[in-house]
Amino acid sequence: YPITNRTIREYLNKNISDDVFTNLISYDENVIPLRDTFLVDDVKTKRRVFLDAVKQNVLQNPKVLKMATHDTDREIAYYAVSMLSNRIEALENKMTQAQERLAVVPDDIETLKQYHTLMKEYVAQDFVDPLNKRQKRRQYLELLYKLQRLLPDEEEYQREYINQQIALGDYAEAERGCQQYLADFPEDEAGYVMFIRLYHAMGDVEKLQCKLNELKASPIRLSGEALQMIRYWGGQAHA
Repeated sequence: YPITNRTIREYLNKNISDDVFTNLISYDENVIPLRDTFLVDDVKTKRRVFLDAVKQNVLQNPKVLKMATHDTDREIAYYAVSMLSNRIEALENKMTQAQERLAVVPDDIETLKQYHTLMKEYVAQDFVDPLNKRQKRRQYLELLYKLQRLLPDEEEYQREYINQQIALGDYAEAERGCQQYLADFPEDEAGYVMFIRLYHAMGDVEKLQCKLNELKASPIRLSGEALQMIRYWGGQAHA
């Protein structure tokens, strides 16, 4: 999927509305403490901050870059979209190189892990054509399946496989995967968390609350994420 100047202009025309990027807590000649919010009214100062952040390699947070694409200053928005598209192009090139190495040595674990890292980052990108992203998710599922087979003790790949099935809307397969994960790792909260994410995506409130109650009743020592999920969905149930 080629990313051209026309593509960028179309994206900007559709998405620029509010001054959402300008989120800087303070600005100093030598220090640029970028945050997720950025309040600088002066256009020249704002551009200077943004470009200085780029030059100093400070602007690496993809969420901040995404926000920059919506800025009312078209120069900043255009530059941010260009950075994101360049990042995607670089990812695609690296993925191609990994594929070429795997064509020679298909089961090379180190290359497979590198390819996994690249694919995971790629499918998390927002500025990618939806059809292309869906195709890449399918390829990513094949890679995760292979990694599960080669590295059965590393549950990370099993979890990610289920999460990608949910993202693709393969709910029946994702549900079976959650059941298997919970059977394989009964003391891992991730099984319950993935079930809850799945039922939320399906819009099945009854099953979601059932699994939430199972998580609350389990003897598992819960992480902050799981506790936050319980508080949120528990509140929704009584709203």
